[in-house]
Amino acid sequence: MDEETLWVLKMLAEKRISAQKADRLLRALELLKESEEGKVDTPESVEIKSDETAQEQIIEEIKEDVESEQDSALEIAENPDEILETSSEEIDISQEQENITHKDFEDEQLEEVSTEKFEEAQEQIEENITEIAVDNHVILIEKENLEDEKEEPIIAEKRYPVENSQTDTEDENDRNAVILEIANDSEIIFNNENSNLTIHGWDQDQLKFEGHKKHVNIFQEDNRFNIDIDNNGEFTFYIPLSVTKIRLFSASGKMNIQNHDCDMFISNGSGDIYVRDSMGSLKAKTIGGNIAVEDYKGNTRLQSETGSILARRIGDNEEADKSINLMTQTDKDDSSRALEINVQTESGDISLEDVIGLIDVKGNGEIIRLSGCKGQNISVESKGAKVNLKDIATSISLKAEGGEVAIEDFFGNVKIEAKETPILLTKSGDAQIYINSDGGGINIEDCYADVNVNSEKGDIYIAGGNLSFAAMGKIELRMKNGNAYLDRRTFENILISIENGNAEVSMEKLNSGGFGNISTHKGDIKFQVSPKFQFDLMAQASKKKIHLELPIEITEKEKNYLRGTLNNGGAKINLVAPEGEIFVQALTD
Repeated sequence: MDEETLWVLKMLAEKRISAQKADRLLRALELLKESEEGKVDTPESVEIKSDETAQEQIIEEIKEDVESEQDSALEIAENPDEILETSSEEIDISQEQENITHKDFEDEQLEEVSTEKFEEAQEQIEENITEIAVDNHVILIEKENLEDEKEEPIIAEKRYPVENSQTDTEDENDRNAVILEIANDSEIIFNNENSNLTIHGWDQDQLKFEGHKKHVNIFQEDNRFNIDIDNNGEFTFYIPLSVTKIRLFSASGKMNIQNHDCDMFISNGSGDIYVRDSMGSLKAKTIGGNIAVEDYKGNTRLQSETGSILARRIGDNEEADKSINLMTQTDKDDSSRALEINVQTESGDISLEDVIGLIDVKGNGEIIRLSGCKGQNISVESKGAKVNLKDIATSISLKAEGGEVAIEDFFGNVKIEAKETPILLTKSGDAQIYINSDGGGINIEDCYADVNVNSEKGDIYIAGGNLSFAAMGKIELRMKNGNAYLDRRTFENILISIENGNAEVSMEKLNSGGFGNISTHKGDIKFQVSPKFQFDLMAQASKKKIHLELPIEITEKEKNYLRGTLNNGGAKINLVAPEGEIFVQALTD
């Protein structure tokens, strides 16, 4: 033990200096020693001077502090050996002791400062020291100075990793609310371990929190407030509405944020996130927890690896009104002004209800469900999920691999890329439907839309439910393997091309000026039409027969080919089955 340290402990044991001063002296001596050895490793914000001038300056400051604390002045010399000259009656040192060696000095003083007094001195220092967290480090501060705003806190010049400061007992008085003044346009950063946090916005200028104070450490740097929470408990915070940004990092625990209007970033490891009645830009991410956002206005990005995501009533109708019409090439620039809602999960379910804006959804869980959504556009990507979209008033772009796709009550264009995915579309307004599928089957019912389908395999069924339903538009089906069924509808145009499969078309009529071209390379064609329908027929089949069950007037006939008219002709109907049969029949109820 060096002479300087021994002298400080001796002064403390004799109560000639306070624990506060002793702690300051010991820390300063430690830093000086490390500086001389070149071992100082400090944060960038702490500057340690290693030159001799700086060391002498710090020593002089230490001496002046000690002199102000003692009842009687002590004469401090440059050499610590000379400090032994004192007028204290408790120390009896002869003139011969002034010339003893450093080793003899240390041995003799160690006898005077017993082990018991040393431990008592250390306890006295620790009792007057507390700690606060600063950017994941701890800073020691004297408790007395925390009570006195007039005296600047004494902060150790070294930072240490944050450790759990929880004690075995909880004082009920420690749960009293704590209030802290917050400036306008401030940023608040939460670092939470496992506690459940509830955060409310309020119209006061102070930050208020309720919970055990000993587990909450707050550090301010300009307009940024860092709040560290190291306990597995319940805490409630009230954040001024003037705060412009909230960032929350948590290992686990439930995060509940309500009634605040600012930009928010929330990251939670295994806990849930719940945000409601707020506005601003929101980014929420969790690994194993669920996310729920309700009654929120602003750009929203939600991401969970294994948890489910619920978004309800996001955006407002003003955004929807300016983009309710179908998106076209000319209005793509408007998308920059729409609210963006991005939702993604690796294995959890996704549910969006009454969400308005530019919606982007990616999910590989069991269910993806959207209802009452509108705005600029909806984009959905899925692997293995059951995708269910209902009451959609905007255009839809969907990519699906496996799972199922069902879209009901939609007003807007639909574009679907599907792999081994069954597709069901029902009840649309005026729309255009584009589908590329490599298998799974397609079923379209009661849709007032143009339909364009390219299919590698699988059957396609298009039906109207009843004859009174409004006419469909243009039907274009290009299929490699599969059967096509068109049932009981009025169409504008029909174009069906099949490499290997049958085509069955039952219809009331074609719109004025319409046409129907139906062909299958390897398969049969069954064409059923109302006896009142006026059309011109061209039919070409294989060596097998062409079966006419309507009173068609033949105008031209060869071995596997004929032309004719029904009811004096009208729409053009072409039926071609090079390796199959053709049946022309009357439509029956």
